Amino acid sequence: MSKTRSATEGQEEQETTQPRVRVPRHVAIIMDGNGRWAQQRGLPRAEGHIRGQDALRATLRAAAELGIEYLTVYAFSTENWARPQQEVEALMELLVSAIHSETPELMSQGVRLRAIGDLSRLPERARQSLYECIERTKDNKQITLVLALSYSSRDELTRATRRIAGLSTEASSRRPTSPRSSSRATSTQPTSPTPTYSYARGARSASATISSGRLPTQSSSSRQSTGLTSTRLP
Repeated sequence: MSKTRSATEGQEEQETTQPRVRVPRHVAIIMDGNGRWAQQRGLPRAEGHIRGQDALRATLRAAAELGIEYLTVYAFSTENWARPQQEVEALMELLVSAIHSETPELMSQGVRLRAIGDLSRLPERARQSLYECIERTKDNKQITLVLALSYSSRDELTRATRRIAGLSTEASSRRPTSPRSSSRATSTQPTSPTPTYSYARGARSASATISSGRLPTQSSSSRQSTGLTSTRLP
């Protein structure tokens, strides 16, 4: 009896002394190398992208089970538009078919779909399918899947700067011309507008390059807000 009690107490003590695993709130994945993966195995590049979809499905399930709140996937960058036209068209068709085939599972798993990037460049059919899925899954709360499409940090900064410049010009044109009114307006209005960004901004500012296998150095506030992790997909 004493041996059994001693073993049980030792196990409980070990469990209490083990550090708790901290699950990140936000994981970002760069889906890079699918085409090369296929070529190395003598397969068409399109087959690599299909396998990447399978890997993403498994990753999304695992992330939801772990309690991760946001999963951002960098699926198609602005540089990808320079790929051969046939491959770009195949990727857009894969996007449409994936949305249609995966929507039922997104609903059953409680996945909310969002998208970032210059979506205006997507073909109409792909854009419409994306918007329909976003609308259909908007009330799901288990996990949020963010697709980065037609996206690059340089393009995002350029578009954000243009928005800021447009807001500044608009604010300047609305200021009264009389000295007294101008003085009063200056004291009550901010000197520059504050741009509004998507909640996925943490992933944009601190995303890890998958091929390097290393995480960037982040400040304590950045770690707390994004909990960014990198993952390799085939």
